[in-house]
Amino acid sequence: MRKPRDKRYLGLVLPVLILLLMISRPYMTVMLGDEILLETVPVDPTDIFRGDYVQLSYKISELDTSYIRDAGDETYFEETMYALLKPEGELYTVDYLTREKPASGIYLKCFVRTIEFYAIDFKPTKVQVDYRINRFYLKEGTGLALENAAREGTLLGKVKVYKGTGVLTDILMEE
Repeated sequence: MRKPRDKRYLGLVLPVLILLLMISRPYMTVMLGDEILLETVPVDPTDIFRGDYVQLSYKISELDTSYIRDAGDETYFEETMYALLKPEGELYTVDYLTREKPASGIYLKCFVRTIEFYAIDFKPTKVQVDYRINRFYLKEGTGLALENAAREGTLLGKVKVYKGTGVLTDILMEE
């Protein structure tokens, strides 16, 4: 028969296991992921309570609907999709978006946030996608130069990608 104190150990170990599981996916991405560079576009951050950070948006975040492979019924608002990436020089761009998880290649899991419609026939023309790699926190007092560079659109995001998960590891200023 089990003693009651065995349950106390479970109560101590279970929260630790949950925390380890929460950090395992980002950790695996940083350790095993492919490193890519993404071109940014200007965004002005407004949150003053979280310390120095740079808010980033990427050129690959606003896409024409022709990038969607399996559009079909065109109901992809608030859907999870996958952006298969391809290299163009040292930067990566989107090859296509799909609802099906790719079996190979470098891809990012993304979420369709907004849709822009063509005024005459109400067919979507563009989609705004979120890769959840848009904030980069900095050391205290170092954010102003990078924030100005972000407004000018001269930053590159260094992202590690592993099985669809992206982790923003660094930001670089274009020269």
